[in-house]
Amino acid sequence: MDKDGKFLLRLIIYIAVAGAFLIYGFSIGRYEVFPFKLLKSLTESKEEVLKKSDNFIYTAMQRLHVNKMYLPEDQTSGGSMTTVGTNVLIVNRVGELIAFDFENFEKIDVAVPDIYLGLDLLKADGWLDREDFEHTKVRVKGTYAEMKGEDEIKLFVSHHFYNGECFRSKLSQISLYKSGNKIVTQNNWEEIYNSIPCLYPDDDIIKTDTGHNRWVFGGHISGGKIIRYDDNHLLLSEGDHFYDGYDKEAYAQDEDKSYGKFILINTKTYELSNFAIGSRNAQGIYKDANGTLWSTEHGPAGGDELNIIREDQNYGWPEVTYGIHYSNEAWPLSDNQGRHNQFTKPIYSWVGSIAPSELIRIEGEKFRLWKGDLLVTSLKDRSIHRLRPDSDNSRIVYDEVIELGHRIRNIVQLHDESLLLRTDDNYLVHIDDAGPIFEEFNMDTFLKNNEIARGFTKLKNSAENNDVTDNSKAALIFERSCSMCHSLGGSSMIGPSLNYLANRQVGSLEDFNYSNTLKSSNEVWDEKLLKQYLNSPQNTFSGTSMERVKLSNREIELLTKFLMEN
Repeated sequence: MDKDGKFLLRLIIYIAVAGAFLIYGFSIGRYEVFPFKLLKSLTESKEEVLKKSDNFIYTAMQRLHVNKMYLPEDQTSGGSMTTVGTNVLIVNRVGELIAFDFENFEKIDVAVPDIYLGLDLLKADGWLDREDFEHTKVRVKGTYAEMKGEDEIKLFVSHHFYNGECFRSKLSQISLYKSGNKIVTQNNWEEIYNSIPCLYPDDDIIKTDTGHNRWVFGGHISGGKIIRYDDNHLLLSEGDHFYDGYDKEAYAQDEDKSYGKFILINTKTYELSNFAIGSRNAQGIYKDANGTLWSTEHGPAGGDELNIIREDQNYGWPEVTYGIHYSNEAWPLSDNQGRHNQFTKPIYSWVGSIAPSELIRIEGEKFRLWKGDLLVTSLKDRSIHRLRPDSDNSRIVYDEVIELGHRIRNIVQLHDESLLLRTDDNYLVHIDDAGPIFEEFNMDTFLKNNEIARGFTKLKNSAENNDVTDNSKAALIFERSCSMCHSLGGSSMIGPSLNYLANRQVGSLEDFNYSNTLKSSNEVWDEKLLKQYLNSPQNTFSGTSMERVKLSNREIELLTKFLMEN
């Protein structure tokens, strides 16, 4: 081939490659390859850059600034969060108090006794060995705090209690005093409410042929939200704990039993009265500026509800529900499936379950385009649902879903009206008003005008570092994720003892009955094998009874080193 022919051939090849590249960029690559990505970055507006940032969420009308803080000492699946003044108080699932100062942006030292749940008695009585019992269902459920004078904080906590025979719900109170960067108390927890009757989960079963297995103790169906109703009363939601007529007696329609109710508690005399009945599991209550009581309710499979709670009303559970039972079964107590006749109806219902946890109403000037809207947090779909009621609160006009990617347990408004969320994977999420999406945004102006958004990073660094060594962090991970099954320095429990694990042959302890796979293994525990096992127990030793524990790569690194050195 002569020179001209070779040149022409090369030219055709270059044009073909360039054409293919252009077609890819336009139709498949969406300009995400070089040079399209470079050219795009040079021409993107500031707004387009913000939309890609992890620190911003764009909703239908509102731009949100988001910052997250990991809280390793929190306990998942339960617990609660409340505010008092400029302080945030968290009582985690097992009754430990954690506190933050959102004025000075620092973690507060706490010298307060833990809430006693009777977890040691559960262990001694063999509950932790049962396949139909889950220890995380025995938990702290709700919190509420208020100032009493200049120095005293009155903290109320709803929680479970096992006494060695049966289970109750309690409401306990304690007086706290904040001095500088420390919260202390001069007394112990005082009980002001005990649910009736005490629950005997095994003895209370009246049907054994239901065809559907449930946790024997339904502690996650327990409500527990506390609000101040008036000067003399708190309002408490009490869930039915699976006492719903399916395999145990139905309590929500029985006025003489605490479960499935909204209960008024006189904080001076401690007298109790039913405010409303027929509730399954109301985890959220919010009293707005007009006195309207909004509540979020977990239905069964579908039928989650938003209700307005009014005195002496009956909300129908377990006689009626818009949902059905789990495993696509009809709800056996309902004469007309999927209907909510005869009783007080919800304002709105999610037929595809969202597992609504708590709610607030936007009533201030922050998030002004949302004023009057309800923000409902969700466990199942890991989102905030922004609901717009009509002018007389008779219906919900629309439901905007704002995805956050976390199971959201609690939501509160801080003293500057910004939002703080607490999630089931140990995060605090701060959300601030970054203006309407149709207005220009300036980061410097935003930070200048929003002190908490500015100071949250300082608090985040303080909480996550706080001079805590890697070994201490690992000990917290062990306590949170491992200690209910495994011991360090003691005998085997539900799982084998983990002391002296390094270089120990797999499945070799005499005081534990291992699976056949572990018994027959000739491997020894080292860092590589343990990391692999923590990441995927079943893939490492097929047939092991250990389920995968949800840990980040960093947590696995810390826990592995901790166990190899103990």
